[in-house]
Amino acid sequence: AEVEPLVAPQVMERGLAYRYAGSPPGLTARADPEKLRQVLLNVLSNAVKFTPAGGTVTMDAVADGDGAVQVRVTDTGIGIPADRLESIFEPFVQLGRNLSSRHEGTGLGLAISRDLARAMGGDLSATSVAGEGSVFVLTLPRAGSAPPSAPAAD
Repeated sequence: AEVEPLVAPQVMERGLAYRYAGSPPGLTARADPEKLRQVLLNVLSNAVKFTPAGGTVTMDAVADGDGAVQVRVTDTGIGIPADRLESIFEPFVQLGRNLSSRHEGTGLGLAISRDLARAMGGDLSATSVAGEGSVFVLTLPRAGSAPPSAPAAD
């Protein structure tokens, strides 16, 4: 709910529909609120940036059955070719950049977002079909679950 007003101007400017589909009652993730907001803002901003006018961006949250919460951002945007899907999480990688590109950025948002997700004991992943859209999934530990164990010291 806190990130929606931050992306609303972009959504309106681009002529998109935005839907928050909600989450089941009582579903709570264990996460740092500032890091969570930053990850969601990055992912939502990208979804808006790469979805053509008339498209839709949706966010929801579900329990995944493994003691985790999945926050999903789904768009009807341009999608990502399968052979480039993992590279979008690498620093400074921007797909389709050329001198006439109207998509601005440094290529750091998704790399930082994945690092933040992992620092909170979760992960950030994506699936996509070029020309049809993408689904970004932020997986976080469910509140009340045991925190991830620290690696053993040598």
